[in-house]
Amino acid sequence: MKTLPADVRPYQQTPEFNETTISCQAGSNAVLRQEGTSMTAPSTSTGLRLGLILACTFTLAACAAGPDFRRPAAPETADYTATPVPAQTESAPTRLGEAQRLVTGMAVDAQWWRDFKSPRLDALIKHAFAVSPTLAAASATLRQAQELYSAQAGATRYPQVDVGLAARRF
Repeated sequence: MKTLPADVRPYQQTPEFNETTISCQAGSNAVLRQEGTSMTAPSTSTGLRLGLILACTFTLAACAAGPDFRRPAAPETADYTATPVPAQTESAPTRLGEAQRLVTGMAVDAQWWRDFKSPRLDALIKHAFAVSPTLAAASATLRQAQELYSAQAGATRYPQVDVGLAARRF
């Protein structure tokens, strides 16, 4: 058996696993496994395997609904609230505090902000629509990002070789 350096002293030996716990001068402990004549740190592949097995087990268990699963019936309500909504709201003694009427099933105008009759609000929303990307522009930006990612990922997929040649006069 090899002897340990002077600054390292054996602390505990577990012969069934052929491991030795050593204590260094700094006060930290390290576990070493002796394999043949060399000593190496223990492998972490067992912990990784166990973690992977647990992750797969929990993922598969979360997806299982059982063979006798039946979709529950949809709720039998036509409204969003449990109690009927009042016909109008209360009023308040402030600017724009008058009572509002609530009409179920009434169609709302697509440009609802125009009902406020505010030129400033109309101008802000018009500007927002002008500078907002369209669906086609957003799709093109997404496609561009995917192509850039693919190009960068492909550049690191294969080994690269660089060759250089230089001449110098002495």
